[in-house]
Amino acid sequence: MITPAYVQKMAAHNAEMNRRWHAAASRLTDAQRKQDRSAFFGSLHGTLCHILWADRLVAWAAAVTQDWLDSELVWFSGSVQRELTQKRDLLGVHWFNHQTHHRGQAHALPSALGQATGDTDLPFVKL
Repeated sequence: MITPAYVQKMAAHNAEMNRRWHAAASRLTDAQRKQDRSAFFGSLHGTLCHILWADRLVAWAAAVTQDWLDSELVWFSGSVQRELTQKRDLLGVHWFNHQTHHRGQAHALPSALGQATGDTDLPFVKL
């Protein structure tokens, strides 16, 4: 389904977008960052906190192999309260798709306050 090169490209794109959101957020006041703006996590601050742990994604992506992607992951899901098994390549696709969802929110919130983040389209972002 996906390759290590895909994972690395998407991780680099994610890291670049995170740099832009944090730069835009740094130009806002603390009150502006923390104001509830009806995003899924309420504020820009809440949204950035949710995606913050993914900032280390580039280092992880560099170590991904095709064998790892082709294998399964077994984990206990707190959200559905049961053990799940899924192929890692599908989980990788979901991971990047889910980040796109939150990046859209992270783009809209500072943009509404006049903070530009630049083009976000993958083909037009220099990585």
